[in-house]
Amino acid sequence: MPKIFLRANANKLIGMGHLMRLESIEFMINSYFDCVYLLREEDSEAFMFLNNKKVVKIPTQKKHKNESEWIANNILTGNEIVILDGYTFDTDYQLTLRNKSKGLVFIDDIQSFHYVADIVINHALGISADKFSKESYTKLFLGLEYCLLRPTFLRKAKLKKSKSEKGGILISMGGADPENVSQKILNDVSNLFPYFSINLIVGPTNPNYHNLLEQNKKKGNLKISKNLNEEEIAEIMINSSIAILPPSTTALEYLCTGGLLFLYLTASNQEHGYKTLISNEYALPYSEIFKPEILQLKKYKEFNLIDGESPKRIENAIKSLLLC
Repeated sequence: MPKIFLRANANKLIGMGHLMRLESIEFMINSYFDCVYLLREEDSEAFMFLNNKKVVKIPTQKKHKNESEWIANNILTGNEIVILDGYTFDTDYQLTLRNKSKGLVFIDDIQSFHYVADIVINHALGISADKFSKESYTKLFLGLEYCLLRPTFLRKAKLKKSKSEKGGILISMGGADPENVSQKILNDVSNLFPYFSINLIVGPTNPNYHNLLEQNKKKGNLKISKNLNEEEIAEIMINSSIAILPPSTTALEYLCTGGLLFLYLTASNQEHGYKTLISNEYALPYSEIFKPEILQLKKYKEFNLIDGESPKRIENAIKSLLLC
């Protein structure tokens, strides 16, 4: 079975978003490839997130270019595919790994580098190829046809979306939320919708979890959850007619279940997703939630934004590297 190494940035400061996308790819390709993760040994939260998956530890002292050289010299034999997802894997890093691998795949967000990878995947709505600096051989797989979501949500995307207008409200501000935006939104929503049930999902690296529990213990309509699996998250999404989320992978997961989505921008790398989801009327900016007529908007428009067929497309793209 061909081997693939998956390398992502993931820690308590930036959360697990990059690692979550690689895990989604693993689910798509693990019937054909032997998948092994590469993690820095100090990123303990990432090890907890992956639980019992195959992991090789990268020594702590190895950083940036030295890290890529360590991987090339100690891990790669030239027969493996490498997949990268993160903001520190610059052109030199990519080149070092590509020169010692069967093929290199990069999961892109913000077009930070000149790409020397064989394949670049960006699943943002409306992303344009002319935004990329790349080699002539680099193939781009762009848009929601290559959506990197977990299996449960891709299955939900294929189903008819039907929700009660009496559903609850979901709030989730990503894996880390160091500024504790969750508490601000909880305060807003509790005042605006005092009779709605509210589910707050916090990420595994959220430093404010215990404070959130303490500050909100008297809110009888609120449930705060941590370390949920994808099935549990999907169930909450299905039962939430409103969601307040950053314009991230989690927002795309919610759109697979249908509902009225409000976007709260928490990082600059989310700006493209924020603008395109709102301009295409798949979501509203968070500021709209304060309008008195908001409950009338709960009759959201029916749409099929994600077709659930991305696993086949992703697998075929990656398999093509074995023919090179």
